[in-house]
Amino acid sequence: MRLGFSAFLPVVLFWIGCSSAPKVTVSPRPWQKITSKAYYQTSSSEFGKRIVVRVWPDKGAKVTAKDAAKEALAEIHRISTMADAAQPTSLLAKVNEQAYQGPVPITQEFLDILVTSDRMYQFTEGKFDVTFVPVKYGSEESDQDLNKVTDWDGQPALSPNPSHLFGKKGVIVDRNPLVVRIYNRRTKINLNGMIRGYAIERAAKSLQEKGHAGFAIIADGFFAASGVALQDPGIMCIEDPARLGNCLKSIQAGKGTSILFLGTSASIERKGINFDPTAVWSSRSGGVVVAGREGAWVQFATTITAVMDDASLIDFFSKASKVGVSGAYFTPMKKDGLAGDLAPFATIAP
Repeated sequence: MRLGFSAFLPVVLFWIGCSSAPKVTVSPRPWQKITSKAYYQTSSSEFGKRIVVRVWPDKGAKVTAKDAAKEALAEIHRISTMADAAQPTSLLAKVNEQAYQGPVPITQEFLDILVTSDRMYQFTEGKFDVTFVPVKYGSEESDQDLNKVTDWDGQPALSPNPSHLFGKKGVIVDRNPLVVRIYNRRTKINLNGMIRGYAIERAAKSLQEKGHAGFAIIADGFFAASGVALQDPGIMCIEDPARLGNCLKSIQAGKGTSILFLGTSASIERKGINFDPTAVWSSRSGGVVVAGREGAWVQFATTITAVMDDASLIDFFSKASKVGVSGAYFTPMKKDGLAGDLAPFATIAP
């Protein structure tokens, strides 16, 4: 049995892969039903994902629901053009291509993103790492060329106290002037494990300032919502595996939660001790729902827990409150199959 999640909103789908299984007619899922109030919806593709923005209008808002939704997507696009490594003209792509040769000027926002990623690296003792070394193919340069390093230690420091990010990976930030250097030509940075959550958080705060009745931003297992979008119990649910289309549990925003960030992931079944594919471990038994106060940290937690077994999940969420996230996950060790909780950001109700 494997669990999967669908993305508006955290919904758990159970199924058993069997080619001879009879076809079953499934009623419309709760998140597919029309809500009680009309909303404006638009979408675009960023970070390789379809991102949907819904805005429930209010006559007293500063701008129309349509304009508010478009501004939210524009904010996500702005961050994508800055921090998506897949975009050849992005600032991150420039850093990956040029920072081993010399200092690359960056913005304060880009630095803040790198520092947040470094905090995630430190919190997981290096397991969440946005740096990587691309695979070399036969048509590429030789190992000697790719292993070429810049002798930063033999050059004067650009600022009195440069910051070394991601342990000993050789990513160095100087603050005056604000530049980044990378010691090894092979080292690259990819922020996909957290940047989408950051971008959606920025867009959500933009929508919040507009004064509409509510909004939701949905992106492949991750969403942010506020107001009316949180008041329909039929939308936010964990699906009943025995009665598809019906809620087994409902997710309700916690008191005082102005914007609720949720992320979901399915289990990944593979051999190997956590983060060590050469060893053997028991498969993860279920999917995870993560809640938190910051979009980047929710996506981070969703990303890293997707490769954790049950014992690792228990350990991770026992410490996760320190970085403002909480989580629930499915396990046979619990009578109802659900362990953990989403407090204080949300609650799981029968």
